[in-house]
Amino acid sequence: MKNIVGQTPRGKDFFIREKLIRRLYRRLDSGANLYIAAPRRMGKTAVLRYLEDKSDDAYNAVYVITEAADNSENFFKVVLHELFRSSVVGNIQRLSKKASELFDEFQERFKKLGGFGIQIEMGKSETSFYDELRNLV
Repeated sequence: MKNIVGQTPRGKDFFIREKLIRRLYRRLDSGANLYIAAPRRMGKTAVLRYLEDKSDDAYNAVYVITEAADNSENFFKVVLHELFRSSVVGNIQRLSKKASELFDEFQERFKKLGGFGIQIEMGKSETSFYDELRNLV
């Protein structure tokens, strides 16, 4: 580990503050939001970047700089933009697209399914924008 000035220490250069990290995860586990406040150069960004780098099955962190947002609309715009750029959402979108393609292929191959006196006819229905937005969230 080397002392880094000017850049956020990451990876092996980050000094792990185990007690603080455990405390943050406990807060996240309880469903709470995080608000980290401290004087300049105390390691706030480094801790947040550590959480981002250590994303696991339980949490996927995305680091977003919202400092320039001057109103709520711009804040949400920046957050959504960064979420869609992140690998987290990208991976989910790829999986969702693959699942959708597999389902479409299944629908094409099997127009009707039946047995035991039951018959199901497969077909596409129109989806509203509301449904699409709800599916996204």
